[in-house]
Amino acid sequence: MNPQTTVLNLIRAAMLMAIGLYMFIGEKIAVDRLSASPVVFQAIAAITIMTVVALFVLRRMLVLPAVATLQASPNDARALGRWRAGYIVSYALCEALALYGFALRVLGFPFSEVVLFYIASVGLLLYYRPQLPQPEPLASNPSM
Repeated sequence: MNPQTTVLNLIRAAMLMAIGLYMFIGEKIAVDRLSASPVVFQAIAAITIMTVVALFVLRRMLVLPAVATLQASPNDARALGRWRAGYIVSYALCEALALYGFALRVLGFPFSEVVLFYIASVGLLLYYRPQLPQPEPLASNPSM
């Protein structure tokens, strides 16, 4: 395993554990309010959708070009830095989804309504595991 992917996997594991803590702490300090405004929930849900869209756009702008550069030139330090930064920012945006759920739970929304925020966060963190691209094999021309 590459040291770059090891560091990113450690960051990802820490973020997954943090989501578990958000769920646990949210249940301990949550107050059940009957007057939780659905407008607040809808606003946070809209922000969540925008965050997911930003995640996909960011990955397309940072990670994919860096992957293409690293396939052609695996020792390009600048591309490797963009690749790593893209993954770290992606993980931060995934974590934000869980924090939105945590905030809603603290505001008094039931767990059954906020669990989707946690699930989306965990799902995206698991889906975006770090993978360094393999260098393109040299084209062999057996018969000239």
